[in-house]
Amino acid sequence: MKFEKSEKAVGCSTIYRWLGQLNWRLRLPRKGKPYRKRTGSEAGGKLIPDRIDIEERPTIVDENTELGHQEGDTVCGHDSYLVTFVERASKLLLTRRVPNRSKKTVSRAVNQILKPYHAK
Repeated sequence: MKFEKSEKAVGCSTIYRWLGQLNWRLRLPRKGKPYRKRTGSEAGGKLIPDRIDIEERPTIVDENTELGHQEGDTVCGHDSYLVTFVERASKLLLTRRVPNRSKKTVSRAVNQILKPYHAK
């Protein structure tokens, strides 16, 4: 309503108050419970030894003039995941479907994807 320039705008708290009055809160995904952040496994730089941060990469990588610089990612799907690599200059996409995002599964997929390109 705010983006449509309506004169009457309703906030989130008002909508949730109405849902509470109509006893519809139990139909919501979290049933009105506050979100709890997951704790436990930490990912990213803490698990990767000798990791170089993206801000510290050479400027030649940003220019996209040289082959061999890839970006890797995991893509979350509805019932599975993809491990993807995109070569920055040629836009070559390499991908592998994996059943979960565990460290072991993703590392196996990365090895399978990059095996044909491994320099001896």
